[in-house]
Amino acid sequence: MVKIYLELGSNIMPDVNIDIALGHIRRITKLEEISTVYRTEPIGQYSGYFYNCVVGCQTELDPLYLKKIALPFIETKMGRPVSRKGPDNRTIDIDMLIYDDLVNETLSIPHNDIFNKPFVAFCLCEIAPNLRILPLFKTACDISSNINKTGMIALREYTNKLRAKYLF
Repeated sequence: MVKIYLELGSNIMPDVNIDIALGHIRRITKLEEISTVYRTEPIGQYSGYFYNCVVGCQTELDPLYLKKIALPFIETKMGRPVSRKGPDNRTIDIDMLIYDDLVNETLSIPHNDIFNKPFVAFCLCEIAPNLRILPLFKTACDISSNINKTGMIALREYTNKLRAKYLF
């Protein structure tokens, strides 16, 4: 088993879709941590607030299979169009941030969102404060300390509900 971290985001019925996505993820991994879920402002062309979080899991699945087959299958099953074009196509977005100590540019591991989106590094820091992001060897907390968190609203009650439902 290897440790992985996934980023989840939704701006279409996000309270429902984050919950459903966690159920699907729990079926293919051992779900171990759920960061606080944050309501965030849309970035770029998107409309509507997003709910975002990071989850930590254990898996035996191959990184290529996860990235190209398993996670896109969940997204498609939940109604995300295969084309991924347009501003409102985020019923669910699941990105693999970290796969153990793998560094693979082709698979975008570690994922660039760790360095570019405030909520990603911040959520990753919450559930894995000592995790070193290769090849930089910086922790997610090091990275998040320099990121502006304006516009991030913690959804603590919603997060607690998800943790009670999915973490044993």
